[in-house]
Amino acid sequence: MRSFDAVATKLARLRRTDHPHMILAGALLTDESGRFLLMRRSTPGTNWWEVPGGKIEPGESPWTAARRELLEELRVTIEFVDLIASERFVWEGQNLQYTWFVARVAKGTPGITERDRFDQIRYFTWDEIRSLHNPSPSLKCLRGLQVAPPALNAKLPMATPAI
Repeated sequence: MRSFDAVATKLARLRRTDHPHMILAGALLTDESGRFLLMRRSTPGTNWWEVPGGKIEPGESPWTAARRELLEELRVTIEFVDLIASERFVWEGQNLQYTWFVARVAKGTPGITERDRFDQIRYFTWDEIRSLHNPSPSLKCLRGLQVAPPALNAKLPMATPAI
Protein backbone atom coordinates (compact mmCIF):
# COMPACT_ATOMS: atom_id res chain seq x y z
CA MET A 1 0.00 0.00 0.00
CA ARG A 2 1.36 3.41 -0.95
CA SER A 3 1.57 5.93 1.84
CA PHE A 4 -0.26 9.23 2.11
CA ASP A 5 3.10 10.90 2.85
CA ALA A 6 4.47 9.75 -0.52
CA VAL A 7 1.48 11.30 -2.29
CA ALA A 8 1.83 14.56 -0.39
CA THR A 9 5.55 14.71 -1.27
CA LYS A 10 4.86 14.01 -4.94
CA LEU A 11 2.13 16.67 -5.11
CA ALA A 12 4.29 19.25 -3.33
CA ARG A 13 7.10 18.62 -5.84
CA LEU A 14 4.69 18.97 -8.77
CA ARG A 15 3.23 22.19 -7.41
CA ARG A 16 6.73 23.68 -7.20
CA THR A 17 7.90 22.63 -10.66
CA ASP A 18 5.31 21.62 -13.22
CA HIS A 19 2.22 23.57 -12.18
CA PRO A 20 -0.58 21.34 -13.42
CA HIS A 21 -3.62 23.29 -14.56
CA MET A 22 -5.82 21.19 -12.28
CA ILE A 23 -5.11 18.99 -9.27
CA LEU A 24 -7.89 16.50 -8.52
CA ALA A 25 -8.73 13.64 -6.19
CA GLY A 26 -11.41 10.99 -6.10
CA ALA A 27 -12.33 7.63 -4.64
CA LEU A 28 -13.62 4.40 -6.03
CA LEU A 29 -16.24 3.32 -3.51
CA THR A 30 -16.27 -0.42 -3.00
CA ASP A 31 -19.22 -2.55 -2.00
CA GLU A 32 -19.30 -5.86 -0.10
CA SER A 33 -18.82 -7.74 -3.39
CA GLY A 34 -15.62 -5.86 -4.27
CA ARG A 35 -17.23 -3.84 -7.06
CA PHE A 36 -16.53 -0.12 -7.58
CA LEU A 37 -19.00 2.74 -7.90
CA LEU A 38 -18.81 5.07 -10.89
CA MET A 39 -20.97 8.06 -11.85
CA ARG A 40 -22.20 8.76 -15.37
CA ARG A 41 -21.75 12.38 -16.36
CA SER A 42 -24.40 13.43 -18.83
CA THR A 43 -24.06 17.05 -19.86
CA PRO A 44 -24.09 18.67 -23.31
CA GLY A 45 -21.07 17.27 -25.15
CA THR A 46 -20.12 14.89 -22.33
CA ASN A 47 -21.40 11.40 -21.68
CA TRP A 48 -18.94 9.23 -19.77
CA TRP A 49 -18.39 7.18 -16.63
CA GLU A 50 -16.09 8.69 -14.02
CA VAL A 51 -14.72 8.18 -10.55
CA PRO A 52 -16.51 10.35 -7.96
CA GLY A 53 -14.24 13.25 -7.08
CA GLY A 54 -13.11 16.66 -8.22
CA LYS A 55 -10.76 19.59 -7.83
CA ILE A 56 -8.54 19.97 -4.79
CA GLU A 57 -9.22 23.38 -3.25
CA PRO A 58 -6.33 25.60 -2.07
CA GLY A 59 -4.98 24.26 1.22
CA GLU A 60 -6.70 20.87 0.89
CA SER A 61 -4.95 17.53 0.84
CA PRO A 62 -5.97 14.87 -1.69
CA TRP A 63 -7.75 12.79 0.98
CA THR A 64 -9.62 15.82 2.33
CA ALA A 65 -10.72 16.77 -1.18
CA ALA A 66 -11.85 13.21 -1.98
CA ARG A 67 -13.82 13.05 1.27
CA ARG A 68 -15.47 16.45 0.58
CA GLU A 69 -16.27 15.63 -3.05
CA LEU A 70 -17.94 12.31 -2.20
CA LEU A 71 -20.03 14.00 0.47
CA GLU A 72 -21.07 16.70 -2.04
CA GLU A 73 -21.68 14.37 -5.00
CA LEU A 74 -23.09 11.26 -3.30
CA ARG A 75 -24.13 12.31 0.25
CA VAL A 76 -21.83 9.75 1.90
CA THR A 77 -18.99 9.91 4.38
CA ILE A 78 -16.16 7.55 3.59
CA GLU A 79 -13.34 5.62 5.20
CA PHE A 80 -10.22 5.17 3.10
CA VAL A 81 -9.07 1.65 2.31
CA ASP A 82 -6.12 2.20 0.00
CA LEU A 83 -4.32 4.64 -2.26
CA ILE A 84 -4.35 3.44 -5.87
CA ALA A 85 -2.17 6.02 -7.60
CA SER A 86 -1.35 9.67 -8.10
CA GLU A 87 -0.60 10.36 -11.73
CA ARG A 88 -0.34 13.11 -14.29
CA PHE A 89 -2.05 13.20 -17.68
CA VAL A 90 -2.98 15.70 -20.38
CA TRP A 91 -6.57 16.31 -21.49
CA GLU A 92 -7.61 18.99 -23.97
CA GLY A 93 -4.24 20.71 -23.57
CA GLN A 94 -4.43 20.85 -19.77
CA ASN A 95 -1.95 19.18 -17.45
CA LEU A 96 -3.93 17.33 -14.80
CA GLN A 97 -2.75 15.63 -11.62
CA TYR A 98 -5.20 13.07 -10.20
CA THR A 99 -4.98 11.05 -6.98
CA TRP A 100 -7.25 7.99 -6.74
CA PHE A 101 -8.23 6.21 -3.54
CA VAL A 102 -10.35 3.19 -2.73
CA ALA A 103 -12.87 3.83 0.03
CA ARG A 104 -15.89 2.32 1.73
CA VAL A 105 -19.08 4.08 2.75
CA ALA A 106 -18.90 4.85 6.46
CA LYS A 107 -22.25 6.61 6.63
CA GLY A 108 -25.09 7.15 4.19
CA THR A 109 -26.31 5.56 0.98
CA PRO A 110 -24.83 6.77 -2.31
CA GLY A 111 -27.24 8.91 -4.29
CA ILE A 112 -26.86 11.52 -7.02
CA THR A 113 -27.04 15.07 -5.69
CA GLU A 114 -26.11 16.92 -8.90
CA ARG A 115 -28.82 15.75 -11.31
CA ASP A 116 -27.86 18.47 -13.80
CA ARG A 117 -24.43 16.81 -14.21
CA PHE A 118 -24.95 13.12 -13.46
CA ASP A 119 -27.76 10.78 -14.45
CA GLN A 120 -26.65 7.43 -13.09
CA ILE A 121 -24.46 5.68 -10.52
CA ARG A 122 -23.56 2.03 -10.73
CA TYR A 123 -21.18 -0.52 -9.24
CA PHE A 124 -18.80 -2.25 -11.69
CA THR A 125 -16.27 -5.05 -11.37
CA TRP A 126 -12.70 -4.06 -12.20
CA ASP A 127 -12.93 -6.09 -15.44
CA GLU A 128 -16.08 -4.17 -16.41
CA ILE A 129 -14.32 -0.87 -15.70
CA ARG A 130 -11.40 -1.91 -17.87
CA SER A 131 -13.76 -2.65 -20.77
CA LEU A 132 -16.02 0.45 -20.59
CA HIS A 133 -16.44 2.12 -23.98
CA ASN A 134 -17.06 5.62 -22.65
CA PRO A 135 -14.72 6.32 -19.70
CA SER A 136 -13.74 9.81 -18.59
CA PRO A 137 -10.17 10.99 -19.32
CA SER A 138 -9.15 10.36 -15.69
CA LEU A 139 -10.65 6.86 -15.77
CA LYS A 140 -8.77 6.16 -19.02
CA CYS A 141 -5.57 7.20 -17.27
CA LEU A 142 -6.34 5.02 -14.24
CA ARG A 143 -7.08 2.02 -16.47
CA GLY A 144 -3.85 2.61 -18.36
CA LEU A 145 -1.71 2.35 -15.24
CA GLN A 146 -2.08 -1.43 -15.34
CA VAL A 147 -2.97 -1.47 -11.67
CA ALA A 148 -5.90 -3.20 -10.13
CA PRO A 149 -7.21 -2.26 -6.73
CA PRO A 150 -6.31 -4.92 -4.19
CA ALA A 151 -8.72 -7.47 -2.81
CA LEU A 152 -10.50 -5.17 -0.41
CA ASN A 153 -12.81 -7.25 1.71
CA ALA A 154 -10.06 -8.46 4.02
CA LYS A 155 -8.39 -5.06 4.45
CA LEU A 156 -8.90 -2.75 7.38
CA PRO A 157 -9.63 0.92 6.72
CA MET A 158 -6.56 3.02 6.01
CA ALA A 159 -5.54 5.51 8.66
CA THR A 160 -5.89 9.08 7.39
CA PRO A 161 -3.02 11.33 8.49
CA ALA A 162 -3.69 14.30 10.71
CA ILE A 163 -3.90 17.49 8.70
